[in-house]
Amino acid sequence: GKPLFLKYQREAYFGSNLHRYLYFNGYNTVGLADFSFEIDDDGVPYWVVTKYAKKVGFSGNDATGVVVVNAQNGAIKEYTIKNTPLWIDRIQPISFIIDQLNDWGEYVKGYWNFSNENKLQITEDLTLVYGKNNKSYWYTGITSVGKDESAVGFVLVDTRTKETTFYKQSGATEFAAQSSAQGKVQEKGFQASLPIPYNINNIPTYVMTLKDNGGLVKMYAMVSIADYTIVGTGNTMREALTAYKTAFNSSGNKINSSEKSARKVVESVVVRIQNDVKNGNSFYYFTVKDYPNIFVGSSQISNQLPITAVGDMVKISFDLDSEEIIDVSTFENISIKK
Repeated sequence: GKPLFLKYQREAYFGSNLHRYLYFNGYNTVGLADFSFEIDDDGVPYWVVTKYAKKVGFSGNDATGVVVVNAQNGAIKEYTIKNTPLWIDRIQPISFIIDQLNDWGEYVKGYWNFSNENKLQITEDLTLVYGKNNKSYWYTGITSVGKDESAVGFVLVDTRTKETTFYKQSGATEFAAQSSAQGKVQEKGFQASLPIPYNINNIPTYVMTLKDNGGLVKMYAMVSIADYTIVGTGNTMREALTAYKTAFNSSGNKINSSEKSARKVVESVVVRIQNDVKNGNSFYYFTVKDYPNIFVGSSQISNQLPITAVGDMVKISFDLDSEEIIDVSTFENISIKK
């Protein structure tokens, strides 16, 4: 692409300083916050600045719209929240959402609540995540006041409209999950990123990266929200997922096999089978006749896997996906029972 000259910036001098430029263009008495840099669908760079008003006396900052400044020619446009262009992701400043979530948890039973009954608080700073249709959200966990290791759920806040959804899910906080993941590879000294919750085989799970001292991603980790002692790590996301399913099964739980909507059951003959040891765990890779994918499972899935041989008739179930290597959910060697 062609080079871009960005005249208006936050740290520029004199009239090119973004704050000063807005001040002298009619915004000297307007509340402005969260100067974020975004690019529109045509690749044109803009500064998106939240316009806000105080809704509770001299406090209670609340976003009312945005001021958009072309970073090249200084053209200014102003929008309400409702008519803001779709290419703008962030309208709601993170500091506003933190304050409002904390106020919501603090005054859940009103102002006079000296016993802290049912009080809630956020577990960590907010993280920007993306959901369906590339919509962006502020994410954070919610915990009861005084219960540092236990979460009661998490919230997703639409970064444009401030529409908020509270998901009730008791379990470990992000901090507890981070500590558990770091403890799994403590000899390496890696630091865990802020976890994001995912639904993996109907199991609420924290997913995070593990980074070295230089900030480079070295491994991946998955931790059960319900029980943060169930951890899976790997050098790739695939390895972490396989290790996580193994850890989940070995803990006495079983990967949910009741979900039928995206599950396939196959009965076929084993064509090839080989075991592989990764991070101290044995995994069995095998292929079956008339099916192109490679399957993988551990003895935690079935104690029949280690004694399965080429030519055995097996019955397996797995979740449908586009991966070349598929984790089996259940495994049964039919030949052994004959």
